[in-house]
Amino acid sequence: MVSKAKKTTNLIQAFVFNVAPGTDEKDFSKHYEEHIQAILSTGAYHTATRYEATGLVEAGQPRFLTIYESEISDGKLLTETFRKGNERLKAEGRVPPQAAMQRVWSIQYKKLTVKNAE
Repeated sequence: MVSKAKKTTNLIQAFVFNVAPGTDEKDFSKHYEEHIQAILSTGAYHTATRYEATGLVEAGQPRFLTIYESEISDGKLLTETFRKGNERLKAEGRVPPQAAMQRVWSIQYKKLTVKNAE
């Protein structure tokens, strides 16, 4: 887990993907960690946690999951904050080539409040 500080999480972005065939996974992992640091620098997210599927992964199923956590509670504002930060990263040459990654899907989830039973 990569975290800047303990903050409230109101939205998460789930990013599910596979490493492209023929890509060296150790090299990919090193570059992906650098990519996560760049994503966190956009101001959209404060924490990123990486996961790998356990057990047998069938063909076409995603093997990797990254959860990005955000204090921002409005999905449109989160998307816009990330877009602006990502434009800055592109201008700085800090956006890695996407050829090594096969994105399966990405989705935002908002935090729901659950009342405790009394």
